[in-house]
Amino acid sequence: MKKLSVVTSAYNESAGIAEFLMELLKLRVPGTRLEFIIVNNGSLDDTGRIIERTVRSAGRGKDVKIFHNRPPTKGYRTGLLTGISKASGRYIAIIRSDWQEDPADIAGLYGALRARGLDCIVGWRKERHDPLKRILLSKVFNILCRLIYQIPVPDVNGAPKVMRADLVKGKEFRSRSSIIDMEILWTIKKRGGKIGYAPAKHFERRKGKVTVTDLEILGIVVDFFKFALQNRFSRD
Repeated sequence: MKKLSVVTSAYNESAGIAEFLMELLKLRVPGTRLEFIIVNNGSLDDTGRIIERTVRSAGRGKDVKIFHNRPPTKGYRTGLLTGISKASGRYIAIIRSDWQEDPADIAGLYGALRARGLDCIVGWRKERHDPLKRILLSKVFNILCRLIYQIPVPDVNGAPKVMRADLVKGKEFRSRSSIIDMEILWTIKKRGGKIGYAPAKHFERRKGKVTVTDLEILGIVVDFFKFALQNRFSRD
């Protein structure tokens, strides 16, 4: 029986993390063993304690592993890569913990990946529920990813994502910000992996708040072009 590791990372999500985890831990994928990797990514609120408490009650009988990164961290990238490094499954699913994505979509995406012979599949947020500025920035980012890296998906940061673990584990990633999603897809493509996408649900943020500031967005832009220059605008 194949094993799927489900990775999620949380930073200051105390308002909604319990509800999210209770839903995530209900996930079932027929014919597949599940491993849940939950990373408390340097939270400064009660997120870590709430994760521990929720897993004790909702995670009984399940393979759940919790990891705590000490602050300060380098944001989403740190939590995500921690989770990937700890995963032991043949496949890895990635989902954010901010309740804008539906954990139930993981099963459908995994099934589509297997049925279509893909090595990675991205959940396409066809109907996004984000502020207009964020949607417009995302459109520009996706256009640049297609032009520079020829990543064949319309939503690079879309989620959940499901991928073959061997294509990402043991890789030293260079990016230093939230462009880690782009670098993961680029790495899979470079290693000969076949990438596809399928529609996935996207919700308005139910609880908590967006933690990315305008200054951090500027840092992401700088990191993107720095990464592109380091790789000489490679399309390989």
